[in-house]
Amino acid sequence: MMETMWEKANKYKILNKQSEQVYFVSEESDKWNRQLQGPDRGFNLRVIDNTSQEVMRFSREFICCAGCCCGYYESLRQVLTVEAPVGEVIGYVRQEFDKSGPCYSVRDAEDTIVYKITGPCCVCDCPCNRVRFPIVSADDTEEVGVISKNLGIENYFGDADTFGSKFPQDIDVKIKAVLLGAIMLIDFSHFEQGQ
Repeated sequence: MMETMWEKANKYKILNKQSEQVYFVSEESDKWNRQLQGPDRGFNLRVIDNTSQEVMRFSREFICCAGCCCGYYESLRQVLTVEAPVGEVIGYVRQEFDKSGPCYSVRDAEDTIVYKITGPCCVCDCPCNRVRFPIVSADDTEEVGVISKNLGIENYFGDADTFGSKFPQDIDVKIKAVLLGAIMLIDFSHFEQGQ
């Protein structure tokens, strides 16, 4: 109820296949920025393990007009930086311009594209819908996984979202962390409620 009047900082639980919590993620951002800049706000997301240690950090700077039709300009595209441990950049998730719908590149620490993520041109909150964001190889030849948001009736009565992801287990652990950051950026970009 409080969120209808004042945007609260986001919190996430990261669960494994057995529904056991492996991480907790909490947003750090200014309350005025949350209120005035909405889903475009800059933020730090602290990733905490079950021993209460911060093991990763996702950060994004505020960019005016991020994600709008101004996407033609690279300087107006969103960039999420992934650090693990905190202070060591291991990769980036960059918004890319694509006329057919949302597109992101998953990049390593050297800013080389490892995977691409695409989404539907229209993301609607229909309770019978599951929104898919396929993860494809850098050369667009193979789908290697998917990020999905399960839309349900709870989206109409609260602010809880449920995401799932599948990707090869044998990929570099740093890229797995960057893919986790991609889920967070997708949530902010497409599912964070505006004021």
